[in-house]
Amino acid sequence: MWLTYRYGWWEFDFDRYNASLTASMTITPDEKNPTASGKTMKSGYGINQTVTANVNTNQSSAVTAAQNAVTYFPEFRYESFWRLLERISSGYSAKFEFAKNKYSTYNRRTHFTPIWMPDGNYKSYTWLIDCWTPTGMLSMNLTDTVTISGNLWMDWHIAPQKPD
Repeated sequence: MWLTYRYGWWEFDFDRYNASLTASMTITPDEKNPTASGKTMKSGYGINQTVTANVNTNQSSAVTAAQNAVTYFPEFRYESFWRLLERISSGYSAKFEFAKNKYSTYNRRTHFTPIWMPDGNYKSYTWLIDCWTPTGMLSMNLTDTVTISGNLWMDWHIAPQKPD
Protein backbone atom coordinates (compact mmCIF):
# COMPACT_ATOMS: atom_id res chain seq x y z
CA MET A 1 0.00 0.00 0.00
CA TRP A 2 1.35 3.39 -0.97
CA LEU A 3 0.37 6.58 0.76
CA THR A 4 1.15 10.10 -0.39
CA TYR A 5 1.12 12.83 2.17
CA ARG A 6 1.89 16.50 1.95
CA TYR A 7 5.42 16.18 3.37
CA GLY A 8 6.59 12.78 2.20
CA TRP A 9 6.00 9.34 0.90
CA TRP A 10 5.43 6.30 3.12
CA GLU A 11 5.16 2.62 2.44
CA PHE A 12 3.30 0.31 4.81
CA ASP A 13 3.21 -3.46 5.00
CA PHE A 14 0.31 -5.31 6.61
CA ASP A 15 1.57 -8.36 8.50
CA ARG A 16 -0.66 -10.65 10.55
CA TYR A 17 0.62 -12.14 13.78
CA ASN A 18 -1.04 -14.27 16.40
CA ALA A 19 -0.46 -15.41 19.93
CA SER A 20 -2.42 -17.80 22.13
CA LEU A 21 -2.14 -18.92 25.74
CA THR A 22 -3.29 -22.31 27.03
CA ALA A 23 -2.81 -23.56 30.56
CA SER A 24 -3.80 -26.18 33.10
CA MET A 25 -3.76 -26.32 36.88
CA THR A 26 -3.74 -29.26 39.28
CA ILE A 27 -3.93 -29.31 43.07
CA THR A 28 -3.31 -32.54 44.94
CA PRO A 29 -2.84 -33.56 48.57
CA ASP A 30 0.82 -33.39 49.58
CA GLU A 31 2.69 -36.71 49.40
CA LYS A 32 3.48 -36.45 53.12
CA ASN A 33 -0.25 -36.54 53.94
CA PRO A 34 -0.60 -39.98 55.58
CA THR A 35 -4.35 -40.41 55.09
CA ALA A 36 -5.02 -38.82 51.69
CA SER A 37 -6.59 -40.93 48.98
CA GLY A 38 -6.61 -39.61 45.43
CA LYS A 39 -7.95 -36.06 45.64
CA THR A 40 -9.62 -36.56 49.04
CA MET A 41 -7.85 -35.39 52.18
CA LYS A 42 -8.43 -34.16 55.71
CA SER A 43 -8.22 -30.46 56.50
CA GLY A 44 -5.05 -29.25 58.19
CA TYR A 45 -2.77 -31.05 55.75
CA GLY A 46 -1.04 -29.47 52.78
CA ILE A 47 -1.83 -29.30 49.09
CA ASN A 48 0.61 -29.06 46.19
CA GLN A 49 -0.13 -27.18 43.01
CA THR A 50 1.23 -27.28 39.48
CA VAL A 51 0.38 -24.83 36.72
CA THR A 52 1.60 -25.39 33.17
CA ALA A 53 1.38 -22.59 30.62
CA ASN A 54 1.93 -22.87 26.89
CA VAL A 55 2.28 -19.90 24.54
CA ASN A 56 2.00 -20.29 20.78
CA THR A 57 2.90 -17.45 18.44
CA ASN A 58 4.26 -16.79 14.98
CA GLN A 59 6.12 -13.68 16.22
CA SER A 60 8.40 -14.77 19.06
CA SER A 61 10.32 -11.48 19.11
CA ALA A 62 7.18 -9.59 20.21
CA VAL A 63 5.47 -12.04 22.62
CA THR A 64 6.66 -13.03 26.08
CA ALA A 65 6.07 -16.29 27.88
CA ALA A 66 3.68 -16.34 30.84
CA GLN A 67 5.73 -14.92 33.69
CA ASN A 68 3.61 -15.07 36.85
CA ALA A 69 0.82 -17.04 38.49
CA VAL A 70 -1.08 -15.89 41.58
CA THR A 71 -3.23 -18.28 43.65
CA TYR A 72 -6.15 -17.29 45.90
CA PHE A 73 -7.68 -19.48 48.63
CA PRO A 74 -11.19 -20.04 50.03
CA GLU A 75 -10.21 -19.54 53.69
CA PHE A 76 -9.44 -15.91 52.78
CA ARG A 77 -12.58 -15.56 50.64
CA TYR A 78 -10.28 -15.29 47.61
CA GLU A 79 -9.47 -11.69 48.64
CA SER A 80 -7.03 -10.84 51.39
CA PHE A 81 -4.27 -13.40 50.92
CA TRP A 82 -2.64 -14.84 47.83
CA ARG A 83 0.55 -16.66 46.94
CA LEU A 84 2.76 -15.85 44.00
CA LEU A 85 3.82 -19.16 42.50
CA GLU A 86 7.45 -19.83 41.73
CA ARG A 87 8.35 -20.33 38.08
CA ILE A 88 10.04 -23.75 37.95
CA SER A 89 10.71 -23.71 34.20
CA SER A 90 10.67 -20.77 31.81
CA GLY A 91 9.97 -20.23 28.16
CA TYR A 92 6.87 -20.77 26.09
CA SER A 93 6.17 -23.98 28.05
CA ALA A 94 6.46 -22.69 31.61
CA LYS A 95 5.70 -24.50 34.86
CA PHE A 96 4.75 -22.91 38.20
CA GLU A 97 4.49 -24.33 41.73
CA PHE A 98 4.22 -23.03 45.28
CA ALA A 99 7.51 -21.77 46.69
CA LYS A 100 9.04 -23.94 49.39
CA ASN A 101 7.08 -23.38 52.59
CA LYS A 102 9.28 -22.47 55.54
CA TYR A 103 6.57 -23.80 57.89
CA SER A 104 6.68 -27.25 56.30
CA THR A 105 8.62 -29.81 58.36
CA TYR A 106 10.16 -31.12 55.15
CA ASN A 107 10.49 -27.72 53.38
CA ARG A 108 7.91 -28.83 50.80
CA ARG A 109 6.16 -26.75 48.14
CA THR A 110 2.85 -26.86 49.95
CA HIS A 111 -0.03 -24.74 51.19
CA PHE A 112 -1.63 -25.90 54.42
CA THR A 113 -5.41 -26.00 54.50
CA PRO A 114 -6.90 -24.68 57.75
CA ILE A 115 -7.91 -27.31 60.30
CA TRP A 116 -11.34 -25.68 60.62
CA MET A 117 -12.11 -26.02 56.89
CA PRO A 118 -15.50 -27.75 56.58
CA ASP A 119 -16.02 -30.96 54.63
CA GLY A 120 -16.63 -30.45 50.93
CA ASN A 121 -14.76 -29.00 47.97
CA TYR A 122 -11.62 -26.98 48.65
CA LYS A 123 -11.20 -24.87 45.52
CA SER A 124 -8.25 -22.60 44.79
CA TYR A 125 -8.17 -20.06 41.98
CA THR A 126 -5.10 -19.08 40.01
CA TRP A 127 -4.64 -16.07 37.77
CA LEU A 128 -1.95 -16.77 35.18
CA ILE A 129 -0.58 -13.40 34.04
CA ASP A 130 2.10 -11.39 32.30
CA CYS A 131 2.10 -12.98 28.87
CA TRP A 132 2.66 -9.77 26.90
CA THR A 133 1.88 -9.10 23.25
CA PRO A 134 2.04 -5.83 21.26
CA THR A 135 -1.70 -5.38 21.86
CA GLY A 136 -1.76 -6.20 25.59
CA MET A 137 -1.57 -9.00 28.13
CA LEU A 138 -2.87 -12.53 27.72
CA SER A 139 -4.03 -14.09 30.99
CA MET A 140 -6.08 -17.06 32.16
CA ASN A 141 -8.17 -17.91 35.19
CA LEU A 142 -7.66 -21.47 36.41
CA THR A 143 -9.20 -23.53 39.17
CA ASP A 144 -9.04 -27.00 40.66
CA THR A 145 -10.40 -28.74 43.75
CA VAL A 146 -9.61 -31.36 46.32
CA THR A 147 -12.26 -32.82 48.60
CA ILE A 148 -12.03 -32.25 52.35
CA SER A 149 -13.40 -35.08 54.50
CA GLY A 150 -12.55 -34.81 58.19
CA ASN A 151 -9.56 -33.07 59.77
CA LEU A 152 -6.10 -34.00 60.96
CA TRP A 153 -7.20 -34.25 64.60
CA MET A 154 -8.98 -37.46 63.58
CA ASP A 155 -5.54 -38.97 62.88
CA TRP A 156 -4.27 -38.30 66.39
CA HIS A 157 -4.82 -40.59 69.32
CA ILE A 158 -3.77 -39.78 72.84
CA ALA A 159 -3.97 -42.54 75.45
CA PRO A 160 -2.22 -43.37 78.68
CA GLN A 161 0.84 -45.49 78.40
CA LYS A 162 0.37 -49.15 79.29
CA PRO A 163 2.02 -50.01 82.56
CA ASP A 164 4.77 -52.62 82.39
